Amino acid sequence: MIANKNDKSDRRPVRIRKFLEMFDFYGSWNEAHINRLVTDFGNPYECPNIFDPIDGTFLAFGDKKTIFPNKVYKRIFTFRIPNNLLDSECNEHNLSKHVELPPTIGMSRWELAHFPDREHNKIKDFSLLDTSISYGVMARFIGKKSTWEKDFGKINTSAYSIDKRLINSKGDEYTILKELTNYVRVVQRTRIPTDNERLMKLLENKLMYNNLISRVKEKIEAGKQMIKSIENNEFNATVDIGRQLTETEIELAKCKQAYRRDAYRDIKAKKIVEKYDIFLPLMKNSITGTKNIGTLNLSTPKQEYCVCYIPPSRFREKPIDDIVPSWKFDIPLDLSVSFPLGSKNSTPPSIKMISAELAVSTIRSRRLPIPIEFNHDLIYNKQIENNRGFKDEDTFQNNIIIPFQKLSTELYTLCKTLGADNFKVEKRLVDDLKAICELEEKKLNLNVSDMKINNAKFNSKLIKWDIKDNTAKTSINVGVNLESLVLKGFEGSPTLMKSYDRFNLVPDFQSCFMSRLYHIKVTILLSNNDYVRIKVPVRIQKITT
Repeated sequence: MIANKNDKSDRRPVRIRKFLEMFDFYGSWNEAHINRLVTDFGNPYECPNIFDPIDGTFLAFGDKKTIFPNKVYKRIFTFRIPNNLLDSECNEHNLSKHVELPPTIGMSRWELAHFPDREHNKIKDFSLLDTSISYGVMARFIGKKSTWEKDFGKINTSAYSIDKRLINSKGDEYTILKELTNYVRVVQRTRIPTDNERLMKLLENKLMYNNLISRVKEKIEAGKQMIKSIENNEFNATVDIGRQLTETEIELAKCKQAYRRDAYRDIKAKKIVEKYDIFLPLMKNSITGTKNIGTLNLSTPKQEYCVCYIPPSRFREKPIDDIVPSWKFDIPLDLSVSFPLGSKNSTPPSIKMISAELAVSTIRSRRLPIPIEFNHDLIYNKQIENNRGFKDEDTFQNNIIIPFQKLSTELYTLCKTLGADNFKVEKRLVDDLKAICELEEKKLNLNVSDMKINNAKFNSKLIKWDIKDNTAKTSINVGVNLESLVLKGFEGSPTLMKSYDRFNLVPDFQSCFMSRLYHIKVTILLSNNDYVRIKVPVRIQKITT
């Protein structure tokens, strides 16, 4: 649900997209009695005026279908939340993560308008202010329009289009007399993939991402060749290029499912420890200019750090002692400095500061479905020039959105130059490109206040370098305690509550229009005032029911 972001007081949602809808026949009033449970033994051909002896509420309207005043009626319903959505929910791209059931996140303004008291108990889950995913049970009181008009006069439904009216096969129109929705919180249990499944999923995401880029670049290259052929008066070549476009699209479709020897890894072979590597040229400023004194390499093993989901305190049904330990883990870091050959000074820079932050990233598409699945390796730890300052340039905006926007601008320029009739681009490719270019991201950094370096508080003097020949090496173990998370900028505020009691980290998920991702960012400040950063993926998983 997306509400009006320009007017906070506007409670009417701009767009509602339903991805799950179920109907319970027992919950509706019927001419006959339906036995819900095996222990029920009611006559299906009778609908008696039965009531609940515990609270005195009536469970049926009786044979005459009459509702009496000063009586409370109720219907019992049963819904089984499915493990996955229908495949048709991601019919365009067939992405497996997009048909997983997303968790409840955020709270819509429509819900707050109908239940104002929930504003005070609003769960802090760092969702977008004007976007939410919610589940609710809707009850409607429906009656035949002609019957109600006899008692209450003319009921005007002309404001609604014919497709929004309730009309049966005989032409009788029905009207909704009363409608009420009450919301429930849904957080699906996380399915834990095997190592092989996880590796294959990473490979699939990379292939689809590269395939999308190659499709766009090939269109751009074909457009440039067409312009060059026209400028050289080679019109026959232009026609041939146009024919090649269709053939290339077919080949790309084949390549999408093709086996590539160099892309697939032998999962049965001995596992090789892969690492995230960050390289930073070390520069020394002086009066005479800038001098390169070496290259710093910061690395850590490629590993997903899994953290157990802890529900808000009012939704906890059992102790959390067994899952709290997952909120504490260690991140090993290896640093090495390579000095230039023949360098007289082989002293590595000292480390002035080390910090760790949990980044909470929420991604949204307003109009078009997201065409790919994102993972940590596709987004972060890119080698960006001059990324040594205080501001982190290794972001989703710089690594994903801006490159696609540049490709989109280049493709649009070619379309305007050649004309839409001469340079045809399939609608699917245009929509996929638009979807990524129009993505919005909300990112919050939570500072890890309880962090230890080599099982102790940070002390630069305790970090020793092993210097041999032209190389200096050291290893650091960063102990992270996510129970001590605080919003960046509020580190000094005293608090005795654990982080999972102050806010809620919902399990990471991806859907066609909204995603939530997490990662830990470790920042190291060197003595020459250069910053070096490395990011590791974090998964929030619900492993208990």
